[in-house]
Amino acid sequence: MDNPLEDSGYLPWPEAGDWQDLSVYRREGVALLVLDRLKADRRAARQAANNLDDRLMGELQGALACVDRADGISGILLASGHRLAFSVGAKIDVVLGATFEQALSIVQRAQQLILRLHRTRKPVVAALNGLTFGGGLEIAMACDYRVAGDRGNVLFGLPETSLGILPGMGGTQNLPRLVGQERAREFILDARADLAPTAALALGLVDAVVPYDTLLETAWTWARGNAPRGNAPRGASPRGPLSKTFRPPDGEPTGDRERIRRELRDWMAGWTPDRERPGRGSPLGQAAAQFVLERTSPERWLEGLAYEQEAFAFLVATEDAQEGVRALREERPPVFRRR
Repeated sequence: MDNPLEDSGYLPWPEAGDWQDLSVYRREGVALLVLDRLKADRRAARQAANNLDDRLMGELQGALACVDRADGISGILLASGHRLAFSVGAKIDVVLGATFEQALSIVQRAQQLILRLHRTRKPVVAALNGLTFGGGLEIAMACDYRVAGDRGNVLFGLPETSLGILPGMGGTQNLPRLVGQERAREFILDARADLAPTAALALGLVDAVVPYDTLLETAWTWARGNAPRGNAPRGASPRGPLSKTFRPPDGEPTGDRERIRRELRDWMAGWTPDRERPGRGSPLGQAAAQFVLERTSPERWLEGLAYEQEAFAFLVATEDAQEGVRALREERPPVFRRR
């Protein structure tokens, strides 16, 4: 899948919008959205690996809205134009020096993309061709179906707690929904960033693992509603139309913000080192992630996003989170001081 558009059946679709970091095509009732950040500069594109900044996330929301309204489209396929990565996640250095209020605004904007994916009327299939970390994995989890290629560079992870923060694009809500509460807790608190496709399939994180060279074609077949018998995604009938797998309630992430903040402060004050898990997760990141996960349930999904927002913003304002992000930029181990 080094060139996802080798199949001449994909036709550019300018009516779906003119975007800088996103290309949109259509083929036989399927819209193909290709993440292609910094596509004019191939060297920069290799380095960026589809980092999710405000522009790319906004373009995705705009394209999804256009495609969702279009006649003759029954499915949406989300893929990457990057040779080695689907997306390595958010452009995290935007939180350097951010205040609580600024961090809250950042995470609220990011969650709008997740809500847009969940609320499309048409099912979305993600073709995962490489590194799928952080916000990239959170985008994939907000799609209805996930198909992974079987190559060694295809890895999944949510490494945020190793930076002193936590997943902020619905990861604390969608991962438990897909793999169960306990497995999600271990994955997030341990800051896993090494999950291979077969392990992701066994966990329930992806719906299928297919030969790498057939990834895009297989995912397109699914999006068209023709999953081959024996390879149909969970909950779908072979050679029948796909359906949405999860629809959150209407409205925005909501909750009693003062109560959430008070609960979070009390929780963090009562967190003790004996509750920490060994591994890469930072002490404060683990504590705040556990706080949010304890309050996660399908019935409280939107409120769970509000908890996630508040915990993310709380962490960003800590010294440890600022140290974690600086250490990542400087390519050195972080030194966390639990403050």
